[in-house]
Amino acid sequence: MVELAEKALSRVFDSTVAKPHGFVTADFKEVADRTPYSAEINVRHVAFTPCSAAGGAYFPADTIQLLHGPGTFEHSYLMYQFPTETISLRDVDERPVLTKDSDLLKKIVGLAFYRV
Repeated sequence: MVELAEKALSRVFDSTVAKPHGFVTADFKEVADRTPYSAEINVRHVAFTPCSAAGGAYFPADTIQLLHGPGTFEHSYLMYQFPTETISLRDVDERPVLTKDSDLLKKIVGLAFYRV
């Protein structure tokens, strides 16, 4: 999925005169056969920012440091790496969840309802 995200971002920047820069997230969905596709690209903090923070990537702090102390900010490209199987889940009406893919079913078995 990282390769797909990088390809999608390259297409966006290739169609403009801008060089890649800033805070960018790529959201994916999957079709019925579980093939992922790029659903949207965001150039802002998004609803799963708390999940990233729980995993060690506190993007709001990075943004504040960049805005208030740009001389001390590390400007080189940084890709936060999370442990294998780490996934973040979010829904409009629910709190974001950071979990392992293998633990997902264990956590949702006790839910009284499922969103479709």
